[in-house]
Amino acid sequence: MKRPRMISAIGTPLDAEERIHLDGLRLHIEDQWDGRADGLLVAGTMGMMQMLSDATYQDLIRYSVEFSADRGELMVGVGDTSLRRTLDRIEYVNKFPVDGTVAIAPYFYPGIDQEWLIDYFRTLADASRSPMFLYELPGIVGYGLTPKTVSAVADHPNIAGIKWSGPVERLRWVQDRVPDDFRIIVAQPFNIDAFAHAGITEFLDGIFSLTPHWFASYADAIKEQNQEVIAKQHRRAIAIGEILLSENAWRTFTAILNMRGIPGRYTALPIPGPTTEIIEALNHNPLI
Repeated sequence: MKRPRMISAIGTPLDAEERIHLDGLRLHIEDQWDGRADGLLVAGTMGMMQMLSDATYQDLIRYSVEFSADRGELMVGVGDTSLRRTLDRIEYVNKFPVDGTVAIAPYFYPGIDQEWLIDYFRTLADASRSPMFLYELPGIVGYGLTPKTVSAVADHPNIAGIKWSGPVERLRWVQDRVPDDFRIIVAQPFNIDAFAHAGITEFLDGIFSLTPHWFASYADAIKEQNQEVIAKQHRRAIAIGEILLSENAWRTFTAILNMRGIPGRYTALPIPGPTTEIIEALNHNPLI
């Protein structure tokens, strides 16, 4: 079986003024590449892109490019609430040699028509210097991208793929209606083996960036069909997910990375950093 690619959606380490914590960002990114991550998504949901100031976002992109030079594929989140705001982000990102821009559908305002999204994504793809990827995230946006919308934009020469969070039934519909080179990158960290057997070869999630070495081992085991290691890493993935969901995920994310020696606060206000109780609970967790 082909080895799955594991793409880490990294967090954004902040200092007390909510500017980039440079040591935290450097160590967080180095941890991904040293842990054999196959790629990075910067300024995604785990990176709280929409909660960052423009200056902090720009620093995040600039330094992520610097710290990732010649290490692997680097994607950058650009999606915002409107066409103009997203185009402004793309205009800035176009200054840097990134491997892809990733655009979430407009959120917050209800009633966005799928037909409008076709023009929206095509316009963004025209503006992006690097290949653009759709970012399907109905749990945050409030609605999903329909298979019809995805297939309608998949033939655009600068739309390279999609980060997919929807159910497998709709995914199969998309697979049958997009070009062969259209990349489908699935956000299913607790079902990697099952999706790999269904033909998915790329996975992306924020949980990967907590322990990239574990998920690299998971990918190796899937390629080798080492059932013992597959089962072990599957249990670890579920356990880490349960730990994150036991509290606010970004607060727990911060605490775990800090315990691993990677500094910074991976939350933006009004979400505070981890409490003493969260840290003590993690200190008593045998997995951590």
